Amino acid sequence: MFLNAIEYFSLKLTSLPAITTSNNSYLTFDVLLSCFRLFISVEIVFSRDSEKRRSIPNLEIELAELDEQHGQLSQSGPKYIILFIGQGGDLTPLALRSVVGEKEVLCSPIGSTPNRELPDSLPVVNPEYFCSPGSGNCFIKMGLFDSVPRVLLAATALRLILLVYGGWQDANSAVKYTDIDYMVFTDASRYVAKGQPPYARDTYRYTPLLAWMLLPTAWEGSGPLASVAFAFGKILFALADVVAGWLVIQLLCRCYQFPTERALRYVSAIWLWNPMVANISTRGSSEGLLGVLVAALLWATLTRRAALAGAILGLAVHFKIYPFIYGVSILWWWDAQRDGAAPAKSSSPLSRVLGFITSSRVILTVSALITFVVLNAVMYVQHGMPFLHHTFFHHLTRIDHRHNFSPYSTLLYLASAGGASYRFETLAFLPQLLLAVVAIPLVLAKRTLATAMLAQTFAFVTFNKVCTSQYFIWYLILLPFYLPSSSLIRKPRLGIAAAIFWVLGQALWLSQGYNLEFLGLSAFVPGLFLSSLFFFGVNVWILGIIVRDGGNAEDAETDLKAVQ
Repeated sequence: MFLNAIEYFSLKLTSLPAITTSNNSYLTFDVLLSCFRLFISVEIVFSRDSEKRRSIPNLEIELAELDEQHGQLSQSGPKYIILFIGQGGDLTPLALRSVVGEKEVLCSPIGSTPNRELPDSLPVVNPEYFCSPGSGNCFIKMGLFDSVPRVLLAATALRLILLVYGGWQDANSAVKYTDIDYMVFTDASRYVAKGQPPYARDTYRYTPLLAWMLLPTAWEGSGPLASVAFAFGKILFALADVVAGWLVIQLLCRCYQFPTERALRYVSAIWLWNPMVANISTRGSSEGLLGVLVAALLWATLTRRAALAGAILGLAVHFKIYPFIYGVSILWWWDAQRDGAAPAKSSSPLSRVLGFITSSRVILTVSALITFVVLNAVMYVQHGMPFLHHTFFHHLTRIDHRHNFSPYSTLLYLASAGGASYRFETLAFLPQLLLAVVAIPLVLAKRTLATAMLAQTFAFVTFNKVCTSQYFIWYLILLPFYLPSSSLIRKPRLGIAAAIFWVLGQALWLSQGYNLEFLGLSAFVPGLFLSSLFFFGVNVWILGIIVRDGGNAEDAETDLKAVQ
């Protein structure tokens, strides 16, 4: 198990080769060692004023030269970082770095490896996390967040554990781990394998592409291989989770200039190591596939690949309707200045209209439309009107009062019993679309595209007439782009309060849902209705924070500067 693959142990400073303290005192360091036997980097950090000088060959000469060059620039003197690489106690010193204030100087290799170059894979870690100038403190740091493969490996292991546990729970518990939607997916795949349409399975409301992707689950065998075949879709969705996380890491590091360690911390906490995200994908929800498409769409947009961005957008909207909201923000964001053109000098209405039509916007729109139309045409030729009805039209009048956090849930319950005098479920789209498609893109898209997309998704989910836990995944994939500079982080009390109220709102609703579904108590009114209103209010409050933070972005060139 992964939990047994990581162990903590202590190293004494004198156990490290070629490193001793001047007074032979023992210093103990806690080091996190990965038993996956990946190369690790260890850093010993100390300041110029430290009383415990290290006796590494040539180190005193290096320190003296650095003191003379940089010591006068900082009142407390520079910080020194010795880079090591190795396994366990077999550590080899590679190079020395000095840091004066915010200025960092990478020195040549030292000690027993004078001709050895610093490997490209060694991370550049912000020293302020583990050393203060002039403090005299010295400790070893080996960051788990220094390695992208290590973080992805841990995320994969987490999902593997949940897959194994889920199989055990399904076989031994009355409460099943596998989501009911996954049973719908696999049943539809069995129909496809027999030459029938996937819509022969009642409640299959998705593109036929999904049923085709899960065809291996239709294999009719026996033994362990049959269990693996049935879990193929879960494995696919779990791997999609990891790929989506990797794409977000690449975006943060390459487009937003995040240090690797900082990017890994946020993506791990929000997505890769988030138990809720891992649980949803390993139970058989396909939201991880949408996570990949949304992250890829943002990457293609920020790197100015208009045709590719359009194709991804068209595919995403075919797969699930909601990503169409991103098209508005991307078109509004991708003005002529993003392509390096000078802003239009004329302010006449005609000039503004013509100025809006740029080559990138045209390419993006045409590419998205072609992809969307071709995919839908192929599916329509094969399945006819059932495809259009189940994939698109059904969602306009959908009534789902079970497992629904939305305050519309009670009204949907009444409508399902014939108690509603009009089709309010169709009118429920109006406030949702007004916010997600019109207001938020116009206010935020030109300032910060990723935050605009996050706010759009948050509003779409909050005001949707059906709101379930798996829908939260839609905006969690975009949270790493917003959270690091948000007021939720700058003001810890605000962030903690938002998290507590968000979880509390769900807990209140789930308690009422338990009374209804497991105890058979009548809990629709006032229990479920009031808890839904409370959770809705919390989400509206958080949405206001996101919009305010996005509106306070420095200028309209945030994303453009990030990728240049």
